[in-house]
Amino acid sequence: MLLWSVGLFWGNLPLSASPAEALKQYQAGKYDAAFKEYDRLRLQRPEDARLAFNAGAAAYQARQFEDATRHFSGATGARDPKLAQSAFYNLGNAYFQMGDAASDAAQKQQAWESSLGFYDTALKLNAADSDAKHNRDLVHRKLEELKQQQQQQDKQQSKDNQDQKQDDKKDEQKNDQKRDKSGQDKKQEEKKSDDQKQPQKPDGSKQDDNKKPEQPPKPDQPEDQKQPDQKKGQEQKSQPPGQQKQGEKGEQGDKDSAQAAALGQMTAHQAMQLLDSQRAEERALIFLPTNTTQKASNRTLKNW
Repeated sequence: MLLWSVGLFWGNLPLSASPAEALKQYQAGKYDAAFKEYDRLRLQRPEDARLAFNAGAAAYQARQFEDATRHFSGATGARDPKLAQSAFYNLGNAYFQMGDAASDAAQKQQAWESSLGFYDTALKLNAADSDAKHNRDLVHRKLEELKQQQQQQDKQQSKDNQDQKQDDKKDEQKNDQKRDKSGQDKKQEEKKSDDQKQPQKPDGSKQDDNKKPEQPPKPDQPEDQKQPDQKKGQEQKSQPPGQQKQGEKGEQGDKDSAQAAALGQMTAHQAMQLLDSQRAEERALIFLPTNTTQKASNRTLKNW
């Protein structure tokens, strides 16, 4: 059984009106009122360790543990060894209660370690104090449990941090992969857009803008399908210049002979119509100077 109870110190304490009123309040369970009265009396007699001890006991019962430690500490220097030993014991109780109410593990551990120290001092002053030994052993076990829990929490926290780092690393790798894929997709889209803008040949292949388009080859025409002008040009190119003129003269002579023969077989009227028709064709084909004063029909036509 854990013993945390404290009691007033009765040794030779004068029961005047004020101390008697504080004792009455304490015995009635009005610990706040009793603490205020003992605290007021202690200000009047700060050297009295008995008033400091009783003020600490009233504050402890009122669960004002910080005030209790302050007043119990003022009683540890008492000349009475029993009063001093009881002050250390009750300091151990008060620090344990402070640690038990603390929410922070570090504050809890610090308060309980202080509690153990005060119990050890109380046992040095009175080794037969079974209550002090019992409380010290119990606080020691609770302190070890707290340290083990703290170590487990630290390990779990360290593991959680490592897991979080790994998760962050995985997320970063995923983000890098997404960025790389996005960059590749963007490049492919740009390339596709460029390909669509670039002109293509009828067969679907790309056309080089710097390369001149190829001219389709002209099919060879058979000799009999060539135009008369083409044949004549080829024949003229294949003949020497002298021969070409002679050929032209020969053709003109043949033409004149044919006309003469035709005239001999026609009437004078028909011959005149034929000559007029030929002259009209020649005027349409041959360039005549505009400054000619004589009529074209009276001049010898010249092949310009």
